[in-house]
Amino acid sequence: MLSGLIKLLKRPSATYKCLVQVIGITALALGLISVGTCSGEVTSSLLQTLIERSEVELKDTHARYIALALALVYLGKAKLCTAAHAISLSWMFYPY
Repeated sequence: MLSGLIKLLKRPSATYKCLVQVIGITALALGLISVGTCSGEVTSSLLQTLIERSEVELKDTHARYIALALALVYLGKAKLCTAAHAISLSWMFYPY
């Protein structure tokens, strides 16, 4: 199931609005499935998605679900988060 959702996360879509909604909901589904697992595969897919999106896309309401999904993957596992993860995530907190 995870591999199918990861493929959906990376699949291009026809329209911008549809793309952001699909990516956001797919990311949230990945986060909910992977709660507290510290899954490297899910984390790398979500980070790659964040890096590939434009600033306009990241300001969309549905794009916030990507950050929520990352938080869910590490829920209750704060001690296992490495400094690299903390640094790589620090850039994505935009003032809304």
